[in-house]
Amino acid sequence: MKIDDSYINMTLISNSKDAAANKKTEEQAAQAQGLEKRPESGAEVDFSKASVEFSRAAEAVEKDAMERAERVNQIKAQVSEGTYEVDASKIADKILKDAILTLTEP
Repeated sequence: MKIDDSYINMTLISNSKDAAANKKTEEQAAQAQGLEKRPESGAEVDFSKASVEFSRAAEAVEKDAMERAERVNQIKAQVSEGTYEVDASKIADKILKDAILTLTEP
């Protein structure tokens, strides 16, 4: 019986060494692939650089959407009050630029 117990203990020790070695190679592979590690409350999570960039872009779009909605509401209020003024020269410039781009496209 003692032999069996010692064999089991040796196997466990051997497996834990292998597991530690595997963990190191996994961490090295993650670094090579450009993954960032961010520990959070004792847990470890890997985020790729692309997902981090996507998250930042989504935050920027959300911020822009909020600003845009605010601007649209301001314009709606001005239109309903009759105080919204249109700059005809800006509209003409935009029409001409779009026409030129359309004509010069292959």
